Amino acid sequence: MHYVGDMHQPLHVVARVNEKYPAGDKGGNGFGVKTHYGAKNLHSVWDKVIYHDPKNMKTPLSGTDWTKLGTEAKRIVGLFDDADLEMHAKELDSQVWADESYAIVKKWAYTDIKEGDMPSAEY
Repeated sequence: MHYVGDMHQPLHVVARVNEKYPAGDKGGNGFGVKTHYGAKNLHSVWDKVIYHDPKNMKTPLSGTDWTKLGTEAKRIVGLFDDADLEMHAKELDSQVWADESYAIVKKWAYTDIKEGDMPSAEY
């Protein structure tokens, strides 16, 4: 289950390579940002992106934490119509998941953000 979740975090499928990072930026781990909800790099920002309450939950999770996560999952599912949910529920090809995450990275992850800056509210 952990790997399925990881494949859906877009920065888990890339390593941006450029002059500054000839060996890659390790999926945004090398792309520093001003602390944002405790995240000090782009990867950590994306790890926390789905949370309305970005505080790290302590493990083992309490009953309250499980309730919060369940409520958040229901909110996210509510963003999609039934046809989208049915289509995605049937897609079990991990390469498709990786390709979707890669497309998200290309379109959004490194757009409208500069290394060393605080991510904007719009970001």
